[in-house]
Formats: sequence, C-alpha cells, structure tokens
Amino acid sequence: MNNSLFLTLDLEDFKAGGARRAKFIADFRTAMLDTGFFFLRNHGISIELLDGFRMLSQNFFSLPDIRKKKYERIKLKHQVGYTPVGLEKGEFADDPDIKEFFQLGDRKDVPFVAEVPEFTPWLNRIFKNFRITFIELLRATAISLDLEEEFLVKKEGNSIVRAIHYIPTENPNRNDRGAVKGGNIGGMCASQHTDINLLTLLHALTKGLELWYKGEYVPVTIPDPGVIIVNCGDMLEHLTAGEYKSGLHQVVCEPNKDRYSLPFFGHPKEETSLVPLEKFLMTDAEEKLRKYPYKTAGEFLNVRLKQIGLI
Repeated sequence: MNNSLFLTLDLEDFKAGGARRAKFIADFRTAMLDTGFFFLRNHGISIELLDGFRMLSQNFFSLPDIRKKKYERIKLKHQVGYTPVGLEKGEFADDPDIKEFFQLGDRKDVPFVAEVPEFTPWLNRIFKNFRITFIELLRATAISLDLEEEFLVKKEGNSIVRAIHYIPTENPNRNDRGAVKGGNIGGMCASQHTDINLLTLLHALTKGLELWYKGEYVPVTIPDPGVIIVNCGDMLEHLTAGEYKSGLHQVVCEPNKDRYSLPFFGHPKEETSLVPLEKFLMTDAEEKLRKYPYKTAGEFLNVRLKQIGLI
C-alpha cells in the first residue's frame, strides 16, 4: 500500500463554497469514515514559518537535559513547556516512547526559553497559524455531520502545538505488534496509540508515521512540503459514537537519525459535553454509551493523560 490510500483535500475548495465546498465535505466525510486520515493542501499555514522553526527546534533540543528541565511544568500536567524523554507512553504501553517535546497553547504561563530566545515566540506564531486552519476544519466537520456550521467552533479551546524530538537510537524497534494491550516492546519512537483530541494537524517531513489499516501498518508519507496530515482524534470519535474513526498509528524511526515533527492537537474547552450526539444514538444506544461513557472533554482528557503518564 502507499499514499493512494489517503485522500488529498484542498482547503481553498472549502472556502470557495458551492460545488467545490460540497466536494470537500464529501471527501472529508469519506476520510473520517474510512482511515480517519487525509492530506491537506493550501492550508494557510506558512511553510516559511514552519521551515524557519526547524533550526530553532534543533537548537532547543540540543541543550543539556538539566537546562531543558527548567522549562518542565509538572503541575500543569505537562500541557505546557518541556516534557523529558522517558515520560510519555502510548495508551497500550508499559514502556515510554523515546521522545521529548515542548508544547504551548493559548495561555499566558508558557515558559520563555532564554537560551533560544526566538524559540517560544516562533512556536506561538505557528500555534496561531494552525489554530486558524483548525477552526476552518471544525466548520467542515460540523457540516459533514449535518450540524450547524459553528457548532464545534463555539466549543474550541485548550488546543496545543507540540514540537517533538525523537531521540536517535542505534536499533529502534520496527513494530510492537507482538504486544498485547497493557504492554509494548520498548524502543519505539512512538508506540501504537490514538490521539486524544478532536482533530490533529501534523507537519512532518521525515518518514516514520504509520497507520494501522485493515490488519497492517501503512506508511504515511507527506507527498510534498506544502501538505500537512490531518487525522481524527478520540474526542471526535466519542462525540459521534464511533461514526468517525480515530486511527491507530505509531512512529517508527530510522537507526541513528533524529526525527522532528510538529503536531497541533485541536481540542474543545474542558467543559464541553462529549456525550455522543443524539443522532448517533438512534440504534444500540446502551451499547454505544457503555463504549463512549465520558461526559465532558475535561474528564476524558484527565483519564487519558493518566494513561499515557503525563499526570
């Protein structure tokens, strides 16, 4: 299998309205029902901004660990600032992933990295770019579900952007398919997991991301630098009682190679109801409510952050 599995959408089609918007919505829905992943062109996120951050990211992550840990914010559930290697793990894993990251959102308590003074302001600009695109995609999501266009936009909040550094390893594991739920084979860059949020927007130029699809892992490679990957998260699956699919995926790194990526995790406000929408409970309601039991986004987020080791 190759990238032909994944649809490529153009955000300008959505903005254009009319038949172009209708085609965008139809393709968006097809992707969410099938893989939960698609590529997005003309997304409005400045490539120059993304490219310019690459060196800043390398400069930050090359700092000694003791200096990076100054920017760790344990009391904020690692939702802002630095998270060291060996802490976060996949939701099915016992062993942590071999990665470190720094993240921020729309809040005032983001630490300023004195050693790389452009790092935090530049990442904040990237966050704002991603957020604008995310809001457009929330409109598309609502329309695809026959909801009022601003239904999800009104609930948006708590989103974050994460600069990730996957640590080079001599012999990284290629997969953890031999594992059972509750444990994984150590040494994955990122063991198999699903994303917690509504939608993830990802900029990553290096291969490694793989999607579990029909019994095998399929490499997801961005076809050109002007494209980002968009995928459905658990909160959107929960809200639609499984109608839209949060795809299981992993990151497999190349031996002795650093890997950098920039995902934006688009969230709703913590008080937002995650109870499956009534339209998706017309059949098998009791079973669906057992499978998707969380009442609010905040409740669900706290459960998942505990699962993956961030609180």
